[in-house]
Amino acid sequence: MSGALNGGFFGSGGVTYDGRYEWIQGFSSTSSSYTFTSLPAGYESYEIRLFYPDQSSGQQTAYWQVNGANTNYFTNQWASYNGNKWSTSSNNYSENRFTWMSGSVSVSGSLSLVDVNQSAKPVGMSMGSCNYASGGYGVLKQLSALLNTSSASGITSIKVATTNSSNFPSNTTCNLFGIKSAV
Repeated sequence: MSGALNGGFFGSGGVTYDGRYEWIQGFSSTSSSYTFTSLPAGYESYEIRLFYPDQSSGQQTAYWQVNGANTNYFTNQWASYNGNKWSTSSNNYSENRFTWMSGSVSVSGSLSLVDVNQSAKPVGMSMGSCNYASGGYGVLKQLSALLNTSSASGITSIKVATTNSSNFPSNTTCNLFGIKSAV
């Protein structure tokens, strides 16, 4: 089986891939944003995992950005909630939301960034979910985004923040993992 066809997880043609996620850095503060900078070399992909627990009130929706760019993303998004669904595409988007919610719920989300060292347009895909304990339904949101600006150095920083500039609740965790290149 070709390594290209199976995502590189199995060796082929003398090339092996260990496929391990390695923890790089994490935050567990109540800040309104977390920014990963000075990203170490040697990783093919990055993954961010975000969790914030049940909140007593209010809304905390999280978004992501790369390389400090806050506009000019081409996006494709999809959401499903309470038996409903919607999808949109847009350009010049500024908030790549990967969690979406209101009220008192626990939220989790992940962001995958591939080919992070390419001198090209950075691409990310995120998925987030929440469970409305009192409302009896949940939300699932998927977003793909392409930054429509080439980066000669690949991805140099990743930001995760709340859309309303409020702090994430206590016990929030936001962790960055890396996957090594084929060896």
